[in-house]
Amino acid sequence: WTVTGTGAYEEFGRALAGAGDVDGDGVPDAAAGAPQTLAGGTGWVRALSGVDGATLWTVTGTGAYEEFGRALAGAGDVDGDGDPDLAVGSAQAGVGLRAGSVRVYDGTTGAHVLSLHGGVPGDQVGWSVAGVGDLDFDGRAEIATGLPYADSHGADAGRVLVFGDTSPDLLGPIPGLAGSINTLHVSEVPAGAKVVFLYGTTAGLAGSPLCAGVFAGMADPVVAGHAFADGNGYAFLNVSVPGGAAGRTFLVQAFVPSTCQVSNLVVAAF
Repeated sequence: WTVTGTGAYEEFGRALAGAGDVDGDGVPDAAAGAPQTLAGGTGWVRALSGVDGATLWTVTGTGAYEEFGRALAGAGDVDGDGDPDLAVGSAQAGVGLRAGSVRVYDGTTGAHVLSLHGGVPGDQVGWSVAGVGDLDFDGRAEIATGLPYADSHGADAGRVLVFGDTSPDLLGPIPGLAGSINTLHVSEVPAGAKVVFLYGTTAGLAGSPLCAGVFAGMADPVVAGHAFADGNGYAFLNVSVPGGAAGRTFLVQAFVPSTCQVSNLVVAAF
């Protein structure tokens, strides 16, 4: 079968991905993106039946020139419903600032599951995306995204970030430099919820739980500070990292006491 785009300059097929069997008919399905970069459109992604190429569902971007659908990946089961999901990269998202984003959609319905939004202009989160399986053994798949223009370790040194499920997603520290102010950015937090930011130097589980059955991913957690999530579920903390931290590696994690959730564990090398 063959599927074509619907208009000039939409670049349908710029990104392709195997989506898994999202319609449950026993045949693997596909996804294709049309980022519409030249036309200035919002971009869109279509899930296609593996049997005949019929459209199963379509999702669209939210802003002009954001390149929604420039990168795609079969994400595995991110939301824990037993069906495969789809990750979509929008490297130019961020009101012209090119901070970028990755959005994950339910493979069966196309419903939005979660998002990761870049916090630094020019980093271009979502330039590339990949499903990497269940890395933390919580029964849900994680996603990796490339930030080729992140500057934390030199101009355009780049970074790879792993995130997933509906737990808080931690990004940072940014810019990752000792002797300067660094920002920690967490998303997927209930609006208004308090977020506690932890750091340590020793891998392992803390001796005491943060709450019943939930431990920090480090043996020596120290509170760096706290912040409250805004109406979009984002919280930010600016931390002054002393120059003496240069050459050292720290573990960083966010904890939401009201929901007893912890974020992904970030390894930060200064």
